[in-house]
Amino acid sequence: MLCLMMLFLAAASLVMLCRLGPDSSLEELLSWRPDDTRPPDFESFWHETLSELAGVAPEFRIEYAADQSTNDYDCFDIGYRSLGHRVVRGWLTVPAGEGPFPVGVYYHARGGHRKVLPPAPGLAAISISWRGGAEDPEPPDWMTRGIVSPHRHPWRSAVANAERVCHLIERMPGVDAERVGLIGFSMGGAIAFIVGALLGDKAKFISTTAPGPGYWFHGDGAPSDSRGTVRTLVDYIDASPQAEHSVKNTCRYFEALNFARDIKAPTLMSIGLRDEFCTPEMTLALYNHLECPKRLEIFDGGLHGKGGEMEASREIGEQFVADVLAGNVQDACGRVNRHAE
Repeated sequence: MLCLMMLFLAAASLVMLCRLGPDSSLEELLSWRPDDTRPPDFESFWHETLSELAGVAPEFRIEYAADQSTNDYDCFDIGYRSLGHRVVRGWLTVPAGEGPFPVGVYYHARGGHRKVLPPAPGLAAISISWRGGAEDPEPPDWMTRGIVSPHRHPWRSAVANAERVCHLIERMPGVDAERVGLIGFSMGGAIAFIVGALLGDKAKFISTTAPGPGYWFHGDGAPSDSRGTVRTLVDYIDASPQAEHSVKNTCRYFEALNFARDIKAPTLMSIGLRDEFCTPEMTLALYNHLECPKRLEIFDGGLHGKGGEMEASREIGEQFVADVLAGNVQDACGRVNRHAE
C-alpha cells in the first residue's frame, strides 16, 4: 500500500513538472521552467529553412514615401522577396538629424500588418507585414493551414520573412546595420524571440510586450491554458483527431520556448498577470529559459494589449533600449519589477 501511495505521489509530481494550473501563485510561476520540446531535427530544420531562403534573390527595393514623411522623420516604403518568392512589404522611418541610427525591427501581433511607426528618439524603426504581402488580411485558416507538416505551415515562411529583413538593413539609408534590435507585441513578440535566436549576436536587444505563445502544448501534450491561437489548434484537433500527433509535432518547431537557449541579446519582457491569450504560465516558462541578460516587468492588472500597461511598457521599453545601446546592459537587466493595479 505504501509503495502504491509513493507511486501516486511521484506521478502527481511529474504532472506538475509538465504543467501548472490556472490558479498557480506568482511564486510558482517565477520558478516555472518546464523542459523544452525540441524535436530531434530542430536545428537541421532551421538550417535547411535559412539555406532555402538564401537561395531566393531578395530583389530588395526602397522608395522614399513623401506622403508619409514629416519634419521629424523620413519614411521609406520597402519590399523584398522571401520563401516561395513571395513579396514582403514594410515601412522604414528614420529620425531627422545626423545618423546613422540604430534600428528597431517591429513585429506586429497576429492579424496585424505593417504600420508607419514614428521612431523613438535616436532610433529608426522598421515595421513589416511578416505574413507576407502588405495590408493583406489574415486568412481565417492561417494557423491551421498546412499544420500537419512544419515544412508546409505558414509559420515557416513568416519566420523567414521576419529574419530576412534584418540582413537587408545595410541597404537602407540612415541606419546602422551593426546596431539592430527586435521589438514585438503578442505573436510578434514570439517572432522577435525566434528571429533573435536565429540571428545570434547580430541582434543587439529584444524588447517584447505580452509575447507569445511561449508554447501551445505542454510536454505531456495537453494544451496550454490560453485563449486565441491555442483554442484554434484544439478545435482543429477535435475536428480531425487523426491529425493530433502531426499538429503537436509541427508546433514544436515554432514554439518560442524551444529557441530560448540560443538567444544572446539583452532581453526585456513585459507581461500582464490577467492576460488570457499570452498567459503568465506561457510567458514565464519562456523567460525562465532565457540565459541571456534579461529583465521582467510584471503588471498585476495587465490585460492583453489593453489599459495603461501598454503605454507604461512602451516607455519602459524605450528606456531599456536606450540603456542597452549606451552600453549599460548591467543596469538595464538583472531585475524583476512588479506594477500594482
